[in-house]
Amino acid sequence: MPADACPYRKPFPTGFDECPAFTPQTYVAFDLHYQPTSAVNSCSHLAIGELPGRLGAYYPRCGLGTRAQRVSWVRQVSADRLAGLRELSAEYRAWSRSRMGPLWELKGRMLAARHRGDLAEARHRTGSFSRALAPPSSPTDPPLADLVRTRNRDASGMGAPIVEAIRAGDADRAD
Repeated sequence: MPADACPYRKPFPTGFDECPAFTPQTYVAFDLHYQPTSAVNSCSHLAIGELPGRLGAYYPRCGLGTRAQRVSWVRQVSADRLAGLRELSAEYRAWSRSRMGPLWELKGRMLAARHRGDLAEARHRTGSFSRALAPPSSPTDPPLADLVRTRNRDASGMGAPIVEAIRAGDADRAD
């Protein structure tokens, strides 16, 4: 395997902490009938690498590079800041978890309509999906407002205002 290969077993189990640069990212795939599958834990740095000289051969590649480069990245970001951002992201994912099911179902219906060639239905579903994903300009959902109010100082101290931490969590659901 190349030096930038991710050596860890995938999918990453909940609570995974073997890699110092691990940045959790959850994704939901769709089956062949456009039904959402169970969420899968991954890493935001995980990419697909192509093995040189072997057409069609791939490996799990760390976007940060080799082990030494991952450790260097953690030093640059600071282990404390990374741990704090992970904690904020986990809090937000926990808050949003129960809200995501309906969004994934809506996205599946949008994809199915597009696949059937029903462009009017696909456009309608795309608009509904986009509106549902739009972040509130001012959080009005009481639990989100509470999260923003109580954690904003912590997030700002890490150089990432809470809105940025929420956007990082939203990247998990938008992909």
